[in-house]
Amino acid sequence: VSWTDAEVDGGSAAPQLSGLRPAQAPRWSATAGLDWRATQRLTLATALRYESARFDDDLNSRVLDAAFTLDARAEWAVNERTLLWVAADNLFNEDVQVSQTASGVAGY
Repeated sequence: VSWTDAEVDGGSAAPQLSGLRPAQAPRWSATAGLDWRATQRLTLATALRYESARFDDDLNSRVLDAAFTLDARAEWAVNERTLLWVAADNLFNEDVQVSQTASGVAGY
């Protein structure tokens, strides 16, 4: 779990930004994972990630929604030197906003 209390110091170059949050910096983020060694060769793993709402722009006018995602991974130890794996990120196809235009169109 991480809590970030960040703010911009725009100084004389960008005083309008002073006191605002940096773009793309969520206040809260958390990751939890579980690894299970099913057999000597097979390991199954999951990871749940959360990011709180954050701003897309320096002026803090465009808010990106908070999101949860769940990832999964399976690993097979072929031998002591070789590991095969397959992974699936964002298993439930959660819409995770990564940008937003000035007219409010979200990018995913």
